[in-house]
Amino acid sequence: MSRPLVSIIIPGYNQGRYLTESVDSAVGQTYPCIEVIVVDNASTDETDAVAARYGDRIRYHKQTRNAGASAARNVGLDLARGDYVKFVDADDSLCPEQVAWQMEALAGRTDAVSHSTTRLFRDGQPDRYIDRIPQARNLLPDLFAPLDWGNLNGFLIPMAAARATRFDEEVWFAEDWYFLCRLGLLDLKLLNEPRLGCRYRLRSDSMSTRRAQMNHSRARLLIRLHDEIAAKSRPDWYGNELLKCQQQEFHGLVLHGSTDAPTRARLVERISTMQRSLGSFGQYGWRFRVLVRLLGYEGAEEFRCRVIRWLGRRPADTLDTETWRESLSNTSA
Repeated sequence: MSRPLVSIIIPGYNQGRYLTESVDSAVGQTYPCIEVIVVDNASTDETDAVAARYGDRIRYHKQTRNAGASAARNVGLDLARGDYVKFVDADDSLCPEQVAWQMEALAGRTDAVSHSTTRLFRDGQPDRYIDRIPQARNLLPDLFAPLDWGNLNGFLIPMAAARATRFDEEVWFAEDWYFLCRLGLLDLKLLNEPRLGCRYRLRSDSMSTRRAQMNHSRARLLIRLHDEIAAKSRPDWYGNELLKCQQQEFHGLVLHGSTDAPTRARLVERISTMQRSLGSFGQYGWRFRVLVRLLGYEGAEEFRCRVIRWLGRRPADTLDTETWRESLSNTSA
């Protein structure tokens, strides 16, 4: 009996200096039935030359313009012939046995995704890292919880589910989190693989390090997800984790000085709706409740953020901070 084919899709824009490591990790999988698809988002660096070295070991597609990572991943989905799919950014890499482990765990299932441990490391410092071991039990509502999810390359996904979901090409920040949330709306099961499966390079110029833009994007996406979940009548999804996540993103909007009044108003409306429906105030205690009675929810958050700024506790504008260094629990690979 032939084994299922796994498509490994590698999108990239001007990541030629990292591409060899990424492609090598894909073509070097111990699982024998793979195809590797590199989607170049109109790079102007050495990406063409790097890809050419692999000949017919990979399938290479170059976009005429940089339409973003979501569009590149969707192109990869359109080109793919596999039964399962894995997405790996061009500056990240896989461990040799990851696909084999995950295919063994899935055992032909198309109603589940496999999620392995991801190693986050500082660019240029591979011996300084944090391992994100899967902790969640479900995609939803756990994607709303402050758990260590690692990165998209930790997942192996049935192709039919990935194509049914696709990436929203208008979303440039938090698009991978939104994609996973929408996979969760399909009620796919989550199978955790605790072994180290992949590596994620943390770079100071990465889009994921832009805190304010990431926060604004997640806030807008949470509004969509709230409405979709409410329509599905799933109390296990429409609960405190979603409410707390919405509150946290609204806090971020206020703290970063967002002037997007419509997004702020829509998010507050949904927070208030959930509080009434659940009979819960979410993540805040009685002091904040008193402020809400006096100032309204948005006014209370404004006051809270002014206090945070006055105390000098405002977070940096990027995620690439010394806090990450201080939180390192490992010192060697």
